[in-house]
Amino acid sequence: MPAVLSSQENSVIRLPNGTRLHLSSSDFLEDAGCIIEEIFQAQVYRHPGFDLRPTDTIMDLGSHVGVFAHWAAPQIPSGRMICVEPTSSADSFEYSLAQNGITNVRLHRCAAGPPSSTLELIEDRRFAGLNRSHQFQPSTFMHLMLAIQNIRQARKQLHICRVPCRSIEEIMTSEKLDQCDLLKMDCEGGEYAILEHTSRHVLRRFKRIMLEFHLFHPGHSLRRIEHCLEECGFSFQVKKKWLHHLLNRTGMIWATRID
Repeated sequence: MPAVLSSQENSVIRLPNGTRLHLSSSDFLEDAGCIIEEIFQAQVYRHPGFDLRPTDTIMDLGSHVGVFAHWAAPQIPSGRMICVEPTSSADSFEYSLAQNGITNVRLHRCAAGPPSSTLELIEDRRFAGLNRSHQFQPSTFMHLMLAIQNIRQARKQLHICRVPCRSIEEIMTSEKLDQCDLLKMDCEGGEYAILEHTSRHVLRRFKRIMLEFHLFHPGHSLRRIEHCLEECGFSFQVKKKWLHHLLNRTGMIWATRID
């Protein structure tokens, strides 16, 4: 794991690309370390045809403390990122952007979803993988994580919050964004409602989509996402790492617009 520089107020992690991730609380440290390992070491967002270009515009739904942004933003010096994060981890993200002098990232503190609505979230400051709509149940593996948290007396980290929602179209309009090179989604089960509440003509404004899907609910079906992408003129590839999929009920979809 990258070097951690701690203080009483926060924890600072020196990332492999020279940026530093500033966390407003050590509560985020363990989870951020796992995400850093995935993105910087395991390179989970490297995929043929999805290399980042210096002028790319990226929308990131589910930014958490900003590890993906710290990885991607330096690769698009003439481009920009629009990041969306509704939970308290946005505090760390916003602070970290300022401390690094990262100026090509804009943070929207909301959830993506139907306009003029709110979403009730279960938020866990220690494990982002447990953040989810109150309607969803985590996988068996995540239930085990919850049990471990109880043993470690970390249950107090779990709380319910109401967050405002903005549609993808609203966010793009506010950013004066007609087209977008890449949509990255990691929304802990929220991807179904987001895609299905976004009009087809808006989704066609994205050239590529990298999406982590979650099967947390009986109504969650990979076919729902595939159908939406097909209607919008995307070709796609589904990737499942068998152990990760078995334990976490997740996988990746890589989609490219073909019309």
